[in-house]
Amino acid sequence: MKQNIFTFLLMAAALLSGCSRSTVDDYVMTIPADAEAVAAVRLDHIAQKAALTNSLLMKMQLSALKNSSALGGAGEALAQFASNPSVSGLDFSSPAYLFKRGESMCLTLKVDDESMLDTFVDMLVDKGICTRSRERDGMTWSTIMQEATMVWNDGTLLITYPADNRLAAACMSCTFDDSFAATNAFNNMSEHSGDDIVLYANASVMTDEMKSTVKSKMPAGARWNDMELTAGIAFEAGRTTINALISSTNPKIQSEIDRYGEALKPIGPDMVNMVPRGSALWMLMGADGPRLLEVMKSLPGIKEQLIAMGLGIDVEQMLRAVDGDVLIAMNDLKAATDAGQAETASVGLYARLANTDFMADVDYWKQSAKDYGIDFQSVGNDQYRLHADNIDAYWAVDNHTLYLGTSAYRPLQVEGKNAFASRVEGQKLFIMADLSTVEPEISTLTISSAGSGQLQLEINMKNKNENFLKQLPSIVLMGMTKM
Repeated sequence: MKQNIFTFLLMAAALLSGCSRSTVDDYVMTIPADAEAVAAVRLDHIAQKAALTNSLLMKMQLSALKNSSALGGAGEALAQFASNPSVSGLDFSSPAYLFKRGESMCLTLKVDDESMLDTFVDMLVDKGICTRSRERDGMTWSTIMQEATMVWNDGTLLITYPADNRLAAACMSCTFDDSFAATNAFNNMSEHSGDDIVLYANASVMTDEMKSTVKSKMPAGARWNDMELTAGIAFEAGRTTINALISSTNPKIQSEIDRYGEALKPIGPDMVNMVPRGSALWMLMGADGPRLLEVMKSLPGIKEQLIAMGLGIDVEQMLRAVDGDVLIAMNDLKAATDAGQAETASVGLYARLANTDFMADVDYWKQSAKDYGIDFQSVGNDQYRLHADNIDAYWAVDNHTLYLGTSAYRPLQVEGKNAFASRVEGQKLFIMADLSTVEPEISTLTISSAGSGQLQLEINMKNKNENFLKQLPSIVLMGMTKM
C-alpha cells in the first residue's frame, strides 16, 4: 500500500508560473519554504498528450478497478473518479504539487468546488476508503486508508503521507513569506512553466549510497542542502526533452561550479563530422587542458582515478597539453552494457593538442612501465601499446592529436555530415547514444551542455509522429517482459 501511494504521488505534481503573492494561488502556499523537493506535473497536458481517455490501457485499468474483489466497492468509486475526475470538485486544469519535507510526502491540489469535494469524499467514506470527515479550524479533515491525512477548505486540498495532522495544519496555515513560493527555487521552476513536468530538489534527498558516490566529486565545503537541481520535462511528438540546471545557494560553491564550466569551451565545427561511422556511443567536448586538469585534481575522487590511470605514463602531462576538441567513441553499446561481452567493445579517445612536449619523456615512461609490470611496446611511428595481464591499451600522437584506446590507432577522417552537427554547434559538451540495439522503440539519447551547470537530455523515438507518452506504455510492457 505504501508503494502504491508513493507511486501515485510521484505522478501527481506540477508547476505554477507566478512568483509574487498576487499571482500565487492559496493552495501553492501550503508548500513550506524548507521543502527538500518539489515535483510538478500538468495532469491535463499529460492526459491529452497520452490520449488516456479512450486508450486501451485506460479501459483495461477501469475494468480492473470495477471488478477488483480486493477493493470491493472502493474499486468502483476509484473507477468513477478515473473516468471523470471532475466529480471530485478538484481543478485538474491547474497544477498539482507534490513535495517532500522530512520523512513526509505531501500533495496539494486546487479545489474548484468545495461542495462537490464534500460529496465526493462522502462517497469515498461509504466505500471504506476514507474516514468520516470532521470540521476543525475552518477546515475539513479525513484520513485515507488509515495511512494519509487529508484536509481541505474552499480553495485547497492537502494530503500528507504518512498521516501527520500536525504537519498538515502547519502547511495549511503557511503565509506567502513562509512558503516555497517566495523562494528563488520557485522562481527557477517558474522559468519552465510551459513544460509538462517540473522538478526541484536539493541534494539532501539522495540516498546514502548515492551520497557516498557523489561526495568525492562535489566541490570542497559543499553541503547537501547547498546543491540544487531544477529541471523541466516536455513530452513531444517522437521525443521528450529535459532541461536541467545544477546550482548552489552558497556563492563560494556556485563560483566553483562556474569554474568547472570554464574548463570547457565551445566545440569546434570539424571533429563532429569525424565521428567514426557506426559509433554507438560518442562524446564531444571542447577542453582547456590546464584548467580541466586543475578541476580534476581539486576533486578527491577524480584525483585518485587520475593517479590510477597513470600506468607508467604521465597522464597529467598529456592532459595539460590538450587544447580543443576531445572525442570519445565506442562501437558497441550493447556489448559494453553486457558483463559477458564488455571486452568486445572498442573505445577510443582523440584529443587536439597545443603541443607534444610530453613525447620527450617516452623513453623514461617505457622504463617506468616495467615497475608496474606493463609491457610498453612501440608499434609504429609515435604509436604504442601497453600490455599486461589485465591491460591492453594503445596510445599515439599524430598531427597534434592524442589517441588513447582499446584498439590500434586509426586516424580520424571526415565521415560526411554528421546528423547531429547542427545540435553540437554552440555546445561545450555533447553525448550521443544509439539505443536501438538496447531498446527497439527508442532511436537515440543525447545529453548536451552549453554552460556551467546546464544540461539538456533528449530521448528520440523511432516513431516520430506519436507523442512520447502514447509510446511509453509499450516500452514499459516490453521492459517488463525482459525482467
